[in-house]
Amino acid sequence: MIIRWCLSLKLLSSASYHALRSSNLVILPSERTLRDYTNIVKAKTGFSTGIDAQLCHEANIDSIPDHEKYVCLVFDEVKIKEDLVFDKHSLELVGFVQIGDINTHLSKFESCSMPQKTPVAPQLATHMLSFMVSGIMTDLQFPYVSFPCSTICGDQLYSMVWGCIRRLETCGFKVLAVTCDGASSNRTFMKLHQSGDNLTYKTINPYANEDRPLFFISDPSHLIKTVRNCWANSYGHSYTRKLKINGQDISWQHLVDLYKAHRGPDCATLGLSILPKLKWEHIELNSYSKMRVDLAAQVLSTTVAEAFAYENSPHTKETERFVRIFDKFFDLMNTRNTKEFVLKRKPNLAPYINNPETEERLKWLQDVFLPYLDEWEAYAHAQEHLSSAEQIKLCLSQETLQGLRITVHAFIELVRYLLKQPRVVYVLSAKLSQDCVESFFGKQRMRGGYCENPNVSSFISGAQSLRVQSSTAIQPRTGNCRLRVVDDVCIDDRPLPKRKRISKKK
Repeated sequence: MIIRWCLSLKLLSSASYHALRSSNLVILPSERTLRDYTNIVKAKTGFSTGIDAQLCHEANIDSIPDHEKYVCLVFDEVKIKEDLVFDKHSLELVGFVQIGDINTHLSKFESCSMPQKTPVAPQLATHMLSFMVSGIMTDLQFPYVSFPCSTICGDQLYSMVWGCIRRLETCGFKVLAVTCDGASSNRTFMKLHQSGDNLTYKTINPYANEDRPLFFISDPSHLIKTVRNCWANSYGHSYTRKLKINGQDISWQHLVDLYKAHRGPDCATLGLSILPKLKWEHIELNSYSKMRVDLAAQVLSTTVAEAFAYENSPHTKETERFVRIFDKFFDLMNTRNTKEFVLKRKPNLAPYINNPETEERLKWLQDVFLPYLDEWEAYAHAQEHLSSAEQIKLCLSQETLQGLRITVHAFIELVRYLLKQPRVVYVLSAKLSQDCVESFFGKQRMRGGYCENPNVSSFISGAQSLRVQSSTAIQPRTGNCRLRVVDDVCIDDRPLPKRKRISKKK
């Protein structure tokens, strides 16, 4: 435990760790000793049997019960610096695109078959595609594998994702879900599993020992941002939407007027406000604030809906309904622990257990939320006096609607499947989100105090250090996810594997 804590401190700042160790206030291991623990597995891109063994040791796969082997495969990509670093051990240049053996060979074959006079030079990586293993019934969050890439398409993702699933199933894990955002390549990857239905939210897992499906989930945090962005562009910002249902507009101007009435500079109300969390950054969005999940969740909240109800304007009824529905949707998809719903007095944040209340919440998603989307889309298409381009503007974007439907259908079946398994007491929906990979990216950016744009070499070495640190890694202070909250902190006192030193012969 102390070794992991020391690794976490050194990752934040090597100079601070050296100063603390040199002060003799605390006896700490040397940096060479820490490197022996970190470099037990060589830091590299792509799959590795050493990382598989490290994952099995971290999850204690041989001794945990079957219901704790359920995991979710989460992946996302992050921007990195285009840079080349010479590895003196492998005598290779690190920084080129490496998207797996199959994809690399196919790319080379495609470039060779193209008629061109000059040979194609190796491409520098601009992004890092990272896969994480997140425990559904445990607190496991393990950075599994990373691929340097530039642009990824759906068929390339196919081999990567199924390569991860095959190796995880071989290790003894039970991969039940795959979570990603709504990027076009991710949607194409899901469509590759289409078997006749227009909506593909699950497929057969051929590597499972039993008859177990694999569910696809579009990250709810990204969905709530896209919903808020569609609303923000409805009679506001870029004016690309004109959201409307049942003859009433769902306009961003309604929120602006509400803010000015209760929080604006001309507001006559002093002291308490019915919109305590709403600020100008919630209203006037920029390229950075559009990416913040907390701002989207606070706009689409019960507090804002109650403020609309307090105003009791006949023109904002559908806007109020819209806010209430998506606030409940996000709460249902964001249950984090067994106590938060009591502290916040929000029953929708309660864990999913095998009782009538859970079934009632799942039925709300199936019988209220999904029909609301269908009703909205049908109303938009029924406006025959408008062109097809104008009809599309009356509703949420097609990508957002598709992501919402995929997530809801997959989540309902996944929860019902898990609650039927032996020894499964409750299910937390936040275990299926992308928060773990967002936190992983935040820890990478904290490296050395500030590392906003790491290269491939520093990214993979930081990933290996974070694998060893496990849950003791210090959480990022800022980022696009909430801090990790667990009910019980488990101290792992198992000895860490250490690299053996080879003495040099004279």
